Amino acid sequence: MIHPALVYLTGAISLSLFEIRKFWRLRFAQNLQRFVIIFTPLLALIQTFLLKPQMSWFSHLLGFPLVFFYADKLSLFMGYIFTLIGLLAIVYFLDNRENKHFIFSFLYIGASLGVVFAGDFLTFFIFWEIMALAPTFLVWLDAQRTEQPQECLKAGYRYLIYHLVGGLFLLAGIVVEYISGSGTFLVNTLTTRLSFSLVLLGIGVNAAFIPLHIWLPDTYPKPYFTTSILMSVYTTKTAVYVLARIFPGVNFLVYMGALMAIYGVTLALLQSNPRKLLSYHIISQVGYMVAGIGIGTALSINGGMAHLFNNILYKTLLFMCAGSAIYITGKNDLTELGGLFKKMPVTTICCIIAALSISGVPGFNGYISKGMVISEAHHHYRIPFLILEIASVGTLLSFLKFTYFGFLRETMQTDFGGFRQIREVPWNMSLPMCIIALLCVLGGLYPQLLSGILPYPVEYHAYEFEHLKSTLGLLSIGAIMFISAKEFFAPHKRRTFDFDYFYTNIATGFIWFCKRIVAKIDTIYTNAIEKVIPYAKEEWAIISEEGRVEDIVKDGGGLVVRGSKKMDIFERNVIDNAVNRIAQIPMSIASKVRKLQTGRVQNYAGIILLLLVILLLLFVIL
Repeated sequence: MIHPALVYLTGAISLSLFEIRKFWRLRFAQNLQRFVIIFTPLLALIQTFLLKPQMSWFSHLLGFPLVFFYADKLSLFMGYIFTLIGLLAIVYFLDNRENKHFIFSFLYIGASLGVVFAGDFLTFFIFWEIMALAPTFLVWLDAQRTEQPQECLKAGYRYLIYHLVGGLFLLAGIVVEYISGSGTFLVNTLTTRLSFSLVLLGIGVNAAFIPLHIWLPDTYPKPYFTTSILMSVYTTKTAVYVLARIFPGVNFLVYMGALMAIYGVTLALLQSNPRKLLSYHIISQVGYMVAGIGIGTALSINGGMAHLFNNILYKTLLFMCAGSAIYITGKNDLTELGGLFKKMPVTTICCIIAALSISGVPGFNGYISKGMVISEAHHHYRIPFLILEIASVGTLLSFLKFTYFGFLRETMQTDFGGFRQIREVPWNMSLPMCIIALLCVLGGLYPQLLSGILPYPVEYHAYEFEHLKSTLGLLSIGAIMFISAKEFFAPHKRRTFDFDYFYTNIATGFIWFCKRIVAKIDTIYTNAIEKVIPYAKEEWAIISEEGRVEDIVKDGGGLVVRGSKKMDIFERNVIDNAVNRIAQIPMSIASKVRKLQTGRVQNYAGIILLLLVILLLLFVIL
């Protein structure tokens, strides 16, 4: 048995060797690099499909029992789609990435698989943090390939801050659970209210709970399109898996999921940037998954996980189609696109299939999984059910807009000379799109293909007449609205306000308060002290050491002055000296460590990978 995460991590370590210049002197170096890039995700996919439920890998670290690997139906379900889409994504951007991009892509995918198959919270947390760091490096590396490199760099920093803060909440919850709860690091139901809340909050950051979602639409549209494709798959979906693992049946998730569904689709309708539109729809679609897990029945959890599986397929395909349009035209806004169906028929057909899938049209995979969640919401939660239904109409409107204005409409853009240079994307980009489009259709026509690997053995009849009738009714309403108000839904370059607007204003207000109010109070206080101290020294000084009680009361200020002088001497001679000597130790270490700061990303990547190797060896040996 080989852990799929280790396959990817080993591939990342192997690719890091190609950052050594001497290695490229070998004649076969380039072919070997290409082999590693393809063989790694292929091996991980094969290995995942060979795994069986109840397989595990136990170890010990410092006396703590650890489960580095544990497989059951839920984790294997995630492993199947993660490794499948990982292979297709790597093939898609095979000729559009440098070696170091593949290193961090492998780290990202491997860390996600590490979280999925982790059986204890310590292993889980380590991979969780790697999963936060790796895409950050991808965003930073892409800065020079974007039109606004500084914005890309800043987005990477904001992404990192959000996820490190979320990681701190997660770590705090794990520690609280260990100390006050189960006394073990094994991943299971949390036993204390505090640990429950902290872990849920930490996971909620990655799941893009409202209002913790700002990082997603802020970051995903910024880097090169290949990074956007990869990030759309793993971060939020890993969080959904953890919710299904630890928090099934939590009522809060039902209402949060409904809020995410309607909020995401509303903001998506306002976007003209295709990747930002898709980013808000990640929030909306994750809302359906979260709601299904929160309802807590076997069918609703199956529906949430099936929607995760299907969403990875059609959302990846949508990002690939948008990326293909950006790659060929260089345009990154729906206002500048259109008419591409004539020059890019394969991409256009794949985009239409993905749009029909995410909209829940019968015959496509999104119809099956979305129906499972909505039908259970109808039976148990009336208000969330209505919200999810409204969000479904909004989803159709969004992707009629996305597909029509991006690919189908006749536009003046087709008249300029550059349009004649537009062509279909290369085979390595077309092939993954066609495979995913085929899977979207098969998943809708043959639901049993997916039901056999879902966590719970529950029957669901997707094409019952009543459900089919209500779905077609909602879709008809959405289609009529778009046709009758097409100009209203036309893309316009505009600034849309999200919660980051309020966060920015709050921060600005706090800075203003500190500068205008706190600073003035501090100035007044300082001036007052400067006037009082000379007076106190003159009026309160004790002349005789042997004064009576009333003299001490009268001249008590002298005690304060003398005491403060003695404390000052003690501080300078004892405390300061001790602190300075202690500080010399890290300064000495820092003077040696700073030599590692070369400014070259590949060197930093090598250090990270070396630490990963040491950590993994500890897991295996100890």
